[in-house]
Amino acid sequence: MNRDKNLDLYKGVLIILVILGHALQFGFGPQYRFSELFYDDFMFRAIYTFHMPLFMTISGSLFYYSNSKSYQSVILSKIKYIGIPFLSYFVIIYGLIFYFANADSFYFIDFINKMRINMWFLSSLLLNCMIVSSTVHFFKKRELVYLVFAFIFVLFHVLSDDIIPSHHKFMFFYFLVGYWCCNKFGVFFICNKVLLVSLLSLLFIFTLFIFDKELFVYGSGLCIIKEGRLSLQQLFIDIIRYVIGIVNGLCFCSVLVLLNKYRWFSKISDYLLHLGNNTLAIYGVQSIAFILISELLELHEVCIPYNYVIPIAWVIIVIIISELFILVFDKSKLCRFLFLGRK
Repeated sequence: MNRDKNLDLYKGVLIILVILGHALQFGFGPQYRFSELFYDDFMFRAIYTFHMPLFMTISGSLFYYSNSKSYQSVILSKIKYIGIPFLSYFVIIYGLIFYFANADSFYFIDFINKMRINMWFLSSLLLNCMIVSSTVHFFKKRELVYLVFAFIFVLFHVLSDDIIPSHHKFMFFYFLVGYWCCNKFGVFFICNKVLLVSLLSLLFIFTLFIFDKELFVYGSGLCIIKEGRLSLQQLFIDIIRYVIGIVNGLCFCSVLVLLNKYRWFSKISDYLLHLGNNTLAIYGVQSIAFILISELLELHEVCIPYNYVIPIAWVIIVIIISELFILVFDKSKLCRFLFLGRK
């Protein structure tokens, strides 16, 4: 089964949004970052309502194609081409955190805790690949597979966020959506009529007014059991969060479908495809870059006045650094394996 190359185009735009979101959060200095004023920024909220959910949905769809191989080869390939690069980048990130913290002792527990937070998308993606591949392999009947997925979905909502971080559990739903929609993934791109795009855009704008700090999965978590009791408020937050991720993801995709019809957009689509094919490396490089940026700004007590020019500048700088990184490391077989997720 041939994979839809358009998915790489959307990944290319999404990785730019990942960098922009981190630039809005870490690119102005410690005063702005620690005040958490970025939660009130419309652009930040617009990005965070859908970008990682849609990224995971696309990843789930792409995984469907690779899951047609044997179980052992799928597991090994995901460990090699997701797990190994994740560890490679994280060792560098942890080394930087260790250095800037002036730590004098290494604690394995701290290493694991940092691993659960930094570059979490890759570890979440690897976890979801393992869960879905194992479930499909060991439970042959479709009804049983659906039942196991439903059980895991419910289990994730009753397990404490201290056991499995909320952002990992949150991504499972979107991975399943992408996996189930695989060759029907056109459902995310059929909204190419102006009326439908207009309706979705209005819904998108509406969500920006209701998407407050509580709706960020990093803040309120995902577990619906609070103090030993079912929290209806948390359940409501989780449902709204899932709906917003789907609706805004649909809006984003439908807008890109319309834009792709214009000649000026098609001229940059090749470069977006290039970015989409290198998202793992770009994600790793930008993770390292923003650790350095935030730590250096804090070390030198630099506080940049808030504006949209600075984040865009950071995006351009990080993409240039990523391109240089890819260009250099693509020449070495070992570096391709460790950092690019390639043979």
